[in-house]
Amino acid sequence: MQLSHTLYGTYSYRNPVNGMFFSLSPMWTLSRGNLLLASEMNSGFYLQRATGQVYDANMYTVNSRVSKSFSWARTVVGLSGSAYLSDYSYLSGGEVVDARTAGYEVSADYSLRPVRWMTMQGYSGVVVTRRDVEGLEPVGIRDWEHWLHLNILPAKGWMVSWRNELYHSSERDFGVNWFSDLSVSYKADRWEVSLIGSNIVGTSQYERIRVSSTVQSYTLTHLRPREVLLKVCWDL
Repeated sequence: MQLSHTLYGTYSYRNPVNGMFFSLSPMWTLSRGNLLLASEMNSGFYLQRATGQVYDANMYTVNSRVSKSFSWARTVVGLSGSAYLSDYSYLSGGEVVDARTAGYEVSADYSLRPVRWMTMQGYSGVVVTRRDVEGLEPVGIRDWEHWLHLNILPAKGWMVSWRNELYHSSERDFGVNWFSDLSVSYKADRWEVSLIGSNIVGTSQYERIRVSSTVQSYTLTHLRPREVLLKVCWDL
């Protein structure tokens, strides 16, 4: 029989007058009687089957965020952080192996409108993951993500948008991945037309390696090609 116990709490502070907001959410989960799964490749298929063995697992997580708004500058700045620790077991070659996955994420974001005809949003964050397996060398990965969105409003109904995303990692073969889109649009009362340059600068595919509490996965994503699109929308 599988049992799970969770202890969760949250604290939040909000003061719209001075523009300060804060939240903190810790959580602890204990699960007992988890089935151990045996994995194998059979004729090119990855198969998993439940065994008669069980294990207990613990997970600790905490999430927090603080943000401050400056109404006089039309600006919002925020800091976010989270951390987790997971102890678990799995089968390897018929043997029960104890493992631990731990990690944290730290990020900063902002939104501002320095002048009436321009808005800007940005984000920068890092995710650090470390996996310790009994009898093996620890594996650690740092993934970075940054993005910047810029919108310019030169005249009534017109908008020019420039969206940039940048990814890099401590993985040796990951490299630096930069994607950039540019669009110009005009919106009237009942119709809108946009000219979009998709992925005008940067790479056309995205590689990512993720380490979770159970598996290490590799993902290769083929993105949209470099192209120019004309989009027309109207209300009937």
